[in-house]
Amino acid sequence: MCEARVIIRKGDEEKTVMEDAASLHVEDGKLVVRNILGERVEVEGTIEKVDLLSNLIIVRP
Repeated sequence: MCEARVIIRKGDEEKTVMEDAASLHVEDGKLVVRNILGERVEVEGTIEKVDLLSNLIIVRP
């Protein structure tokens, strides 16, 4: 499987939202991240970068 790490980047600061995200979609204007166990995290922001080779999704608030 190819899970991704989702981080929020604010300036030089980075905060991990989820280590093993399996999906990400937009719901009611928010990004909804889920892992394979169904755990869900909502994030306000926009996607800055999706790096499939590094399994990384970067979000800006």
